[in-house]
Amino acid sequence: MDPAWKLPQEAGVILAQCNGGPVLGAAVVGGADLDGVPAGLITHLVTDPVHQGEGIGFMTLRMVGQYLISEGHTPKFLYGACDPKASRFYAKAGFNVTDPGTSLRIPGTTMTMKSNHPPYTAWFYTATVR
Repeated sequence: MDPAWKLPQEAGVILAQCNGGPVLGAAVVGGADLDGVPAGLITHLVTDPVHQGEGIGFMTLRMVGQYLISEGHTPKFLYGACDPKASRFYAKAGFNVTDPGTSLRIPGTTMTMKSNHPPYTAWFYTATVR
């Protein structure tokens, strides 16, 4: 990890490990308030390249809602921006995915968001928070 890289105070990290061994994957997440609607933001999801395709990313995503609730958040939906190449992964994980460059319409509001972070020009989101 680059020592200059810092987590926002409200962010949390979910680590995927097997029996306390090396970290196989991780997610950086946090609670968000979008026009009065509580949400969960997934800013990063990574899997060790050696272990990609083993379901670690899917399992880590499934833990996001539980983690946020345990931290006192009450997300109505989960969302994040991704590289369009990752869209298929999020769709297979049960998320809705926007076309690249499309704004994300925030459920329950008239608010929309557009990604300002190339190459993350697609959005993924779900109202299923477990």
